[in-house]
Amino acid sequence: MSLYTKYRPKRFADLVGQEFVRTSLSNALRLGRTVGAYLFTGSRGVGKTTAARIFAKAINCQDRGPDWEPCGTCRNCLAIDRGEFVDIVEIDAASHTGVDNIRDLIEKSRFLPTMGTKKVYIIDEVHMLSKGAFNALLKTLEEPPEHVVFIMATTEIERIPETIVSRAQRFDFGRYAQSEIEWLLRYVCTEEGTIADDRAIALIAKAASGGMRDALTLLEQYSTDSTLPTERVESFLSIVSIERLDMLIDALGSHDTTEIAGFVDFVSERSFSVKRVLEQLLERIAQRMRGANREAIVRLSRCFARVYRAYERCRSLVDPLAILSSGLYSCLDETITTAPERAISTTPVTPPTKHSKNSPRPGMDQLSESGHLIIEKSWPTPNPDPVEIPTKTIPEITSASVGDFGSFDFRTLVDTIRSVPKRAFIAMSLKASQYDLSGETLTIVTPNTFHRSKLESEESLGCIRTVCQERFGFSPQVRITIDTNPVPNLAEAAEELF
Repeated sequence: MSLYTKYRPKRFADLVGQEFVRTSLSNALRLGRTVGAYLFTGSRGVGKTTAARIFAKAINCQDRGPDWEPCGTCRNCLAIDRGEFVDIVEIDAASHTGVDNIRDLIEKSRFLPTMGTKKVYIIDEVHMLSKGAFNALLKTLEEPPEHVVFIMATTEIERIPETIVSRAQRFDFGRYAQSEIEWLLRYVCTEEGTIADDRAIALIAKAASGGMRDALTLLEQYSTDSTLPTERVESFLSIVSIERLDMLIDALGSHDTTEIAGFVDFVSERSFSVKRVLEQLLERIAQRMRGANREAIVRLSRCFARVYRAYERCRSLVDPLAILSSGLYSCLDETITTAPERAISTTPVTPPTKHSKNSPRPGMDQLSESGHLIIEKSWPTPNPDPVEIPTKTIPEITSASVGDFGSFDFRTLVDTIRSVPKRAFIAMSLKASQYDLSGETLTIVTPNTFHRSKLESEESLGCIRTVCQERFGFSPQVRITIDTNPVPNLAEAAEELF
């Protein structure tokens, strides 16, 4: 028997967390105010089905105590524990999705209970039902028989029709706090005689992401010999120590290539998941920005942006709180940038010279009254005559900074091109692509040949160079390629760390 089955709660008091759910269901029993339909929603492993079973057991218990918990000793409770109670029916909606299945259920629900006081139907993963099945269930939920209770559980509440949600009492199950998971893991280790390190338990609780079932599954997987050392958990979960992450962050700031290469070897030798390693690195950078001075925030913000570029290429999402933290700290000062460092011009910042509205330009017309660029069919060659963008004050660019992409921002490039009349198709292809900065060359990596053909035209290349010249003070060499390896290996992710 698995641990999560063995230690599944059998009473409301045994449920860890979910205080609101426990109190509301107990009060409904105490006051005799149970309704015909309930909807339990929440992520996986937070106790939805367990709470439904306890509630169904309490409804049919013959000897409930003063706390309105199921006694566990009466005939009905014992029959429920043995799986012999015919008036509690559990249905997996993932394998009973059709309208015929629901019609059969509704037909059987009309008969009075055989052993208990009410018939209880627990429909798990109810969002898997078809549209026709939901429609068949609708009328019964609106006016259910007095002897029937429906308890529906789902992990995807957005897929449930509003007509169903409005006819049921909804209970939202939140994720468990890490401290609650740690408490239960320690309890299980004590009961099972497992010797576990405190840090190992903390790592498993964190990796479970608020799911109690996931935590117990990991505990059972990693403690097969009745021990749970930290080293084993770190190896299985691709955990990098905080000290090692701090050394890497310092190396990224000081350009210590020896330490960076050593870290890459460390990850490779242990076959760690690159995605998980980058997640930990991003989280640690965000933690170090808290309370840091301005200079450190600037450096860490740039480091975060570069590491996040590598993480994006892993085709996944990072903890939103870490990205939020970096974004907030980056907003503290306008001089903070998430682009690679550049040489800063000491020339005083002056507005660009305004051109006359009717003055001609090589390859371009004037600005329209709305502030958009009016661009001719033929685009200029590299290093065109500057075109004024009135919405920004552009500092003078010195020769030391020209071409090293100091102020370059790919999103700004896409947004600016999108605002140019008849050039939205270029912005569309750029948005679907990735980019790489190397010297004076801007490499745009497209996902397919369609976007590559759109960007390879002289018209598109000229537009990109012109906007770069006006927005960022340089006219790069543009190279268009196709991404032939969308999921990077370890070497590609390590290259982004530089």
